[in-house]
Amino acid sequence: MSPPQVHPFFNERSAGVLLHLSSLPDGGRGLDTAKRFADWVASAGLRWWQMLPVGPLPKPNHSPYSSLSSFRLGNYLDGEWDSLHTHCAERGVRLLGDLPIFVPMESEDVQERPDLFRLNSDGTPEVITGVPPDNFSPTGQRWDHPHYKWSAHQAEDFDWWVRRFEFHLELFDAIRVDHFIGFHHAWEIPAGSETAKAGEWGLAPGRKLLEAVIAKLGSPLPLIAEDLGHITPEIENLRDDFALPGMHIFQNGGKPHKEYTVSYSGTHDNDTLASWLEKTKASENCWQFLHRVFSSKSFLAIAPMQDYLELGTEARMNVPGTTTGNWNWKLDSNFLTGIHQEELAARLRSLSEETARA
Repeated sequence: MSPPQVHPFFNERSAGVLLHLSSLPDGGRGLDTAKRFADWVASAGLRWWQMLPVGPLPKPNHSPYSSLSSFRLGNYLDGEWDSLHTHCAERGVRLLGDLPIFVPMESEDVQERPDLFRLNSDGTPEVITGVPPDNFSPTGQRWDHPHYKWSAHQAEDFDWWVRRFEFHLELFDAIRVDHFIGFHHAWEIPAGSETAKAGEWGLAPGRKLLEAVIAKLGSPLPLIAEDLGHITPEIENLRDDFALPGMHIFQNGGKPHKEYTVSYSGTHDNDTLASWLEKTKASENCWQFLHRVFSSKSFLAIAPMQDYLELGTEARMNVPGTTTGNWNWKLDSNFLTGIHQEELAARLRSLSEETARA
């Protein structure tokens, strides 16, 4: 394998915002609303707009990671995605997508290609995926997603994955690869287990998969590895050998030690920054904390919109390990027309300039 190349996008020091399309006041259905938000992102001196997965959902407010198809858009923008993408590009704003590593049992992916998944003879899953017990959940997380039959994917030179990456790269300028650890090993839970405690680690052919993607789509790949959790040297090597930046979450403590990372105040799985600072009795306020995130070595710094707005826990996006009350928050309908959005944009531009991200 030739020496890894760093994607040009990842050589620029910049900042961005995490806001799912469904979090827009109209739920992401209207092109005009999305364009106005992109205009605000540009006016704030931010250069990236990160979205959560945009596939079709079983019901409104379901987890975006439960998409019913890896190859279709959900009901967003009335079919005008290309128009939004062009609008963002003209304003210097790049779109960062999110590719879930696993797919739900009821998805078109499983129904159309059951041979690519580890299913019993009656079509039920042999094992399901998740994560072991951690700080988020003492019993782990049971995602109920069937696991891949890796031998079948390898037999087709990972064509399903190549097409999946290709589809997402047509929609976005770069992609955050969810649960990157799963490309090296995944937590396999017996389908009959009530919790994730009974699972065990199983290896995955991530290196061969990424090599197949590069062979078809070219290198360097504009991918960001969500490398959170228990990271082993093997996972670090897999990430670094393909020149993929990893992630650092400031709410989790510490600071990134190298430039080739993406720093976040928190992700969609964390409490809002204002609530977290209050609960931890921190000495900083939101803007002092964001200044620290923006001042980090990381080439890219991102914060959820709720953190820029200093909203409390009522605006939290998701509580891992729970199935109700999540994915409900939406941007206030007056934000895109109110004077406060101009004030916030000016404050963010100032922060970007102070931290050399403008």
